[in-house]
Amino acid sequence: MLLEKLQNSLRDAFQECISSNYSKPRLFHAARSKAWVKNIAASFREEYVQTEYRVFSADYSDNRSEFKLNELLFDISVVNVKSIPSASNKKQLIYVNKMEWAIESEFQRSDSRASIIDFSKLAMARSENKLLILSHSKSIKNWALSILSGAVPEDGDNYFLAFVPHPESWNEDMKVELYSHGKDGWEARS
Repeated sequence: MLLEKLQNSLRDAFQECISSNYSKPRLFHAARSKAWVKNIAASFREEYVQTEYRVFSADYSDNRSEFKLNELLFDISVVNVKSIPSASNKKQLIYVNKMEWAIESEFQRSDSRASIIDFSKLAMARSENKLLILSHSKSIKNWALSILSGAVPEDGDNYFLAFVPHPESWNEDMKVELYSHGKDGWEARS
């Protein structure tokens, strides 16, 4: 189900940006990256529709009335919320009770430092599920599947690793690969 969600989000992000015009490739890639995160967040909003859930992402402002921000610590945060009375007892305040998903997306093709920074954010999170999305480049993929496996903490959380083509190559490649971390390291998911 997660793999299908990621594949559909990639397809939707590609379609959203297909007629975009930018003077520099870097700006076009950034627009595709933003559309990618936006579409993943939207797919989680379709799954977590109950009133006790909120999905935060930079593009989505519906949480602003309760939290005064769009993005909450991660590129995408899926949280369970509850309410408590305010100090004046005049209204109810919504707060994060627990996090279901912490998601970071990093499209660097060769910079493992950027990847480990995002991974470190996930390792610090108290979330049942943690997803790191990286660019499908040979060096990053080899590094993540071998070296990064040793950095996954034994904290009982579910760690997922996805590889997505860099926005530059979406016209030729739309394949998403998904792995989950198990006792023997990263295991391919289908």
